[in-house]
Amino acid sequence: MARHESCLLQGSDFNQQRFDVQCSGHCFLSTDSVWGTGIYADHSYICRAAVQNRRLGKFEDGIIHVEIIEGQASYNSTERVESHLLSKSHGPCHRSFRFTDE
Repeated sequence: MARHESCLLQGSDFNQQRFDVQCSGHCFLSTDSVWGTGIYADHSYICRAAVQNRRLGKFEDGIIHVEIIEGQASYNSTERVESHLLSKSHGPCHRSFRFTDE
């Protein structure tokens, strides 16, 4: 599977159903645009969502496995107090993504 690297990649940047993203440790500082918890609106930033989802720690490099899934009727916000990360609520979106273990 091809590996893509950028802090600014969103689910909407991909046509494949499954793909990998290489996140660098500074990505959590690059943007705060994440909508949802566990399942994210496809215009959310993947690496920031990975930190919010505890797939990566702050300042941690890593490869994230992503799967595009159907859109949701709504996306709930979550605040991770220990890491000061907030995801935002959002209404319906036509596509979503989530993280997988492979």
